[in-house]
Amino acid sequence: MPGIPFPGGKQCRSKPKAGSEVAEIQQIEKIVLCEPQRNCHCFKQQAIDLIYTQSNIKDILARENFSTLSLDYYSDSNINPATGLTSLATAKAAVARCHEFVDQFDTTFANLYFFGDTGIGKTFLSNCIAKELLDSGHSVIYFTAFQLFDILSKGVFEKDADAIATHQNIFDCDLLIIDDLGTELSNSFTTSQLFLCLNERILRQKSTIISTNLNMNQVADIYSERVLSRISNSYTIIKLFGDDIRLKKRIH
Repeated sequence: MPGIPFPGGKQCRSKPKAGSEVAEIQQIEKIVLCEPQRNCHCFKQQAIDLIYTQSNIKDILARENFSTLSLDYYSDSNINPATGLTSLATAKAAVARCHEFVDQFDTTFANLYFFGDTGIGKTFLSNCIAKELLDSGHSVIYFTAFQLFDILSKGVFEKDADAIATHQNIFDCDLLIIDDLGTELSNSFTTSQLFLCLNERILRQKSTIISTNLNMNQVADIYSERVLSRISNSYTIIKLFGDDIRLKKRIH
C-alpha cells in the first residue's frame, strides 16, 4: 500500500449505519480517500482506526515514540567541529525542538528537515512526532520518498483514481512525513513534483517533515535551487550525527 493516511478529528454525533466488516486495508483506504462526500469525522476515524490496527504502523509507533526514546546511543565525546557540540548535545537539542514542534503545532506553522548519516535517529524522531499528533487527533500521512513519487506518478501518467484522490490528502493533511528523500530515482518529474508538494503545503500552511541523508548542497544538485530555497527558508534544519544506532542495537 503506497502509504498510510491518518485523518484525525473529534467524533461527531451522527454515526454511519453499521455495515459488514471491511477486511482488506486497501478497501478501507479506498473508502477514506476516494469518497470525499463521506466527510463525517466518526466515519473516517472508524475506518482509519481499522487501518491503524491492521497495519504495522501501530507496532512501529508503539516502539518508536518519546517514551521509548533513549539518548544512551549518542556519544558525549564525539564533537562536530562545525558547531562545537557533541553527538549527545546535538540529539538533546533535536529532541527539544521536536517537543516544541508538537506543543506549538496548533498555533505556529513549522516544518522540520532532519539530515545526517544512516541510522542516527531521523526516522525515529519523525515517528515520535507522528504518534503525539495522531494521539491528539491530527491527520498525519507518512510516505517514503519512493512511495510519494510513485503515487504522484500514477495520478499524473496513469490517471489512477485512487492516486488522484490521494493528492488532495497529501496537500491537505495536518502533517506530511517524507522519509528517506533521495533514495528514489531522481529525474525531472520527481524534481517538479517535490517542488509542487513542498510549495503547495507552505502556501496552505500545512506542516511537513523530511528525513534524508542529503545536505543542502546535495538538495540543490539533485532537485534544484528552487527546492533548496523552499527548504532553507521555510524549514528548521536539524543535522544529527554519530554512530549507527541500528548497528549498535544489533551488536548488543
